[in-house]
Amino acid sequence: MKHAEISVLAILVIFIFSPVTIAQVCGDANNNGEFGISDFTTTLDYMRGGTPASFDSANADCDGIPGISISDVERMAEYIFQSGSLNCTLSGSYSFSSTSIDTIFLPRLFNVPDSVTGAGLLVVSAFHSTVDGFYVPLLSKGTGSSSHFDLSSTFHNTGIQIVMSSTFDPDTNIVLGVDLVGSGVFIGSPKNVLLLNYTRQTTGTADIVPEEFDFTSPLLFAVNILGNLHVPVVQYYDAYQPYPFIISSRDIFLNAVGNELSSNSTTISLEFPITGVQYKLVPSESWIVLSATTGNSLSMINVSGDATGLSAGTYAGTIAVQYEGIGTNVDLINVEMAVDTSFVIIFPPGDANCDGAYNILDLTFAVDFIFRGGPAPVACE
Repeated sequence: MKHAEISVLAILVIFIFSPVTIAQVCGDANNNGEFGISDFTTTLDYMRGGTPASFDSANADCDGIPGISISDVERMAEYIFQSGSLNCTLSGSYSFSSTSIDTIFLPRLFNVPDSVTGAGLLVVSAFHSTVDGFYVPLLSKGTGSSSHFDLSSTFHNTGIQIVMSSTFDPDTNIVLGVDLVGSGVFIGSPKNVLLLNYTRQTTGTADIVPEEFDFTSPLLFAVNILGNLHVPVVQYYDAYQPYPFIISSRDIFLNAVGNELSSNSTTISLEFPITGVQYKLVPSESWIVLSATTGNSLSMINVSGDATGLSAGTYAGTIAVQYEGIGTNVDLINVEMAVDTSFVIIFPPGDANCDGAYNILDLTFAVDFIFRGGPAPVACE
């Protein structure tokens, strides 16, 4: 064990006192004319919010992507310890003032039970038209969690594309670089959305909290404006397990007689915590009838059924909730319809007023009975 400790110390001493010199001093963050491990520590100090003397931002930006991020620190470490390469040809200027109008909305999902194996969350951007890209760190394990999720895939609308994906900690952290395509992305009308799919890695209660790493720095959240990096406004919203949409009912029960419309319908409310996010509804079966297939927060959608051409029996389907620009399901609503030659109603659990649906009206019915002497709930027949 002592031999191992001495060997590690010797390696560190060699790197500290034997800097690697490169021709164009790319990576020379401390501007002393050569590149070595001290440039790595200087850049790390800068990322942590420090103000190291003689810091050269152009030399520190060595990953081939404009802007200083954790990717540059990784590139330095790879060069020193694994014979990697440095690239300073795309260095930009660095004025890290806050824009005050450009906003990144990040989801938080707390206390995810062990039974949930995956989750889809949305990162929403509301930027002025001058913003042409941004960098965002994602932390998949919150403080105090007994287990964690890993980011398994990303989907995005046609307005953006992923240009950089840099893993800092393979268990918890990743940095995404995003390029905005085209213009017309204005504050107040969130348009560009990233769908983040997380997959459970270990058992136990977990948090999914995209946010800054342990060494917090505003540079880890950055928007690119004409080659310059600025600090955006970062706001969090609470997602609802394990999906981001707030839906009044995810289980709908309908009743119909053959070749007729359903005798009952259910009105559901769909809401997303960020105003302006548009979504669409895609029924899996043709007999599911919707009053509208697109909406934004807050929308009221009526769901009914059409038994035309259906024989007697029970039918099941789903309504997929998608972000309109992505087309990938982020939530599901289950729909069941009973069709008979005579009128038979399926009463869902909790249907106090026997109207064939479980909703806020059942709570009103129960409260009226308890406090106002209204009619008593009876077994639905």
